[in-house]
Amino acid sequence: MAGIKTQKGGPRRETRWHPAPCSTCAKPIEKLGDAYRVLWIAYLPKRRSALVWTHRLCVGGFRG
Repeated sequence: MAGIKTQKGGPRRETRWHPAPCSTCAKPIEKLGDAYRVLWIAYLPKRRSALVWTHRLCVGGFRG
């Protein structure tokens, strides 16, 4: 017979955000809601990848 699972933990904590530079325009990203985390991949002599922060408007070269 299955038991009822109870939640363990307290109230929801807000995510801490420290302004990070945009990888496209190099301006600081002030709010987490204005940011995307993008997987950057480059094929130099070897494959290189990194997760970088960008403004939502800078993704894809579109600036509205």
